[in-house]
Amino acid sequence: MLDDTETANPIKTLIATAQPPRQTAKAKPQQSHPTGSEQPPKAEQTQAQDDPWGEPVLFDTLSLTPEIDCKLLPGIVGEYGESLTQNLQVPSALVVATELSVLSTALARKVVIGPYPDDDYIEPVNVWTLGVAESGERKSQILSRCKRPLVYWEKETTRKEKAEIEENTSIRSIGRKRAEKLEGIQPAILVDFPQAAKRKFRASGLFARFFPVYPLSNIGRRNVRKRVLIADELQAAYDRAVMDLLDIELIEGKEYRLELDTQARELWLGFAEEMEKGQADGGEYRDLRDWVAKLPGGALRLAGLFHLAEHGKQGLIQPVNFQTMASAVGLAMRLIDHARAVFGLVGADKTTDDAKAVWAWIVENQMTGFFRSDAHKRFHTKFGKVEVLEEVLDVLKGRELIHGPYKSKQGKGNRPSHGYTVNPAALLLATHQGGKGLKTS
Repeated sequence: MLDDTETANPIKTLIATAQPPRQTAKAKPQQSHPTGSEQPPKAEQTQAQDDPWGEPVLFDTLSLTPEIDCKLLPGIVGEYGESLTQNLQVPSALVVATELSVLSTALARKVVIGPYPDDDYIEPVNVWTLGVAESGERKSQILSRCKRPLVYWEKETTRKEKAEIEENTSIRSIGRKRAEKLEGIQPAILVDFPQAAKRKFRASGLFARFFPVYPLSNIGRRNVRKRVLIADELQAAYDRAVMDLLDIELIEGKEYRLELDTQARELWLGFAEEMEKGQADGGEYRDLRDWVAKLPGGALRLAGLFHLAEHGKQGLIQPVNFQTMASAVGLAMRLIDHARAVFGLVGADKTTDDAKAVWAWIVENQMTGFFRSDAHKRFHTKFGKVEVLEEVLDVLKGRELIHGPYKSKQGKGNRPSHGYTVNPAALLLATHQGGKGLKTS
């Protein structure tokens, strides 16, 4: 059993390596004060010296999403993904997401995983992924290459069980049409959803069940003269590994159940604790609360996929170990910023929409700091209670756009006021965008 210190260290390390590096912003635009009874707080008056700025995540723009390396995937699946990424010169995140979907298809309704052997809580070993990329990013080629063993296995199974398969022809046809429609999803499609539809889509909880990836595009940076071939032996090994999982048969119709060893369980619990804290008011994941709430369960699913991708059928009788769980948690952490970027396209809940309005107000007035009282005065018809405004400010904090609150003596009669400082790098980036789409009404 790991003690608290030993448990915390790997979690903190994974979080630090999975997220974009924190850096101190140097650019600082000139300050112009908004009209009001109080002067905005200055950073040196309010902000702690050991509170550096992280990478800002602006609204309605593709922020710097972390790379998702195929090496996170175990064994032959990771090797094949790396080779395919180089062969097609595509973002590795799209390959990882597609391979996860292939593994999920092979293991659907066959295997579950739970943190405790004597507990009813289990997760099925499959995930749903959503790859968002521009047209021309070679998504169809990625899918075609990754699903090759699925297609071959289906043809063989159809030949052997033709009578039974024919009964489900119409069902498969409907499913295929839906899949083809999803294969062409692009950022513009998500952006063009009506606002009411976006909110319903997210409020339904459906979107929170997806693992989205939104990598930076390779278009314009690909070397058309470069050729990296996938070795025949590697292709055959990948095909065989996937088909071996497809060939797993249930015993008396009962799903296999994977368990975690002690260290893997402690690591998962530490990760779940971090995700829980991040959902609290003021937490860094407050704006993704609905999605992050499902992430510990998602990490379990990923660990199950990784475990079986590495060990094959033998993994059904082995516990998931620490290293496999570490890879699953590392991937889950990297997915957070991808989810935040995609949620910005799909649309958010009312709190995040209100946060956009407050951020637009900050940018329009070029504030390097502000008081909560001034923000409440400016938006009193929108927010009403201060508690509602605080939730909105929590979203801005989670995006590293502001820090605070800090106590300041700049209020009337030197009463302590709740001051916030603005990330100068974020303000400069937003200003360079020319205030696109900024509305504070």
